[in-house]
Amino acid sequence: MHPTALPRKNESLQSGLSAFLRVAQRRADAMRSDAAASLRGADPSERKNLLDLNVVVGVDISGSISHEMYAEMMRALRAIRGASRMKVIEVDDDVRAMYDLSSWETRPKSVVRLTKTGGNGENILMPLVRRIRPDAFLYMTDGHVVPADNPGVPTGWILTAAGVRPYSWGEVVGRLSR
Repeated sequence: MHPTALPRKNESLQSGLSAFLRVAQRRADAMRSDAAASLRGADPSERKNLLDLNVVVGVDISGSISHEMYAEMMRALRAIRGASRMKVIEVDDDVRAMYDLSSWETRPKSVVRLTKTGGNGENILMPLVRRIRPDAFLYMTDGHVVPADNPGVPTGWILTAAGVRPYSWGEVVGRLSR
């Protein structure tokens, strides 16, 4: 990119996401290698392709999220679609929708979102992520969260423009532009 050129929208989010997924890939490779070493006949040198990573993407739809923030999150989801296998979980005080990002066109459209009445459901979301056991977890949020335990997988935060880091664990992968 030319030094005076402005970065493309979501370019820093894309590069942050790519770096985060490469780290998650290395962790998945290490875990796979350990598991393969314990199984007879498995090839420990087999590497997990970046596109084969299973990633859960949490989307905060609590009362503190505006329609504009939600729209920006959906634009970011469309931009990262295809980076890996991604399952999206929309949460406020409960899980409101769960769908595969690859089937974007068939995601639930009848879900009531952004009612300004729901609280944060991280105490529901994090145990769900732990049970799903993805290779990585991304959470799109403004950072106004309730206490929750680390789900035990590489975790990245994609924050709204004014969002704050929600927990001491995980890393800020990117920031939405609005």
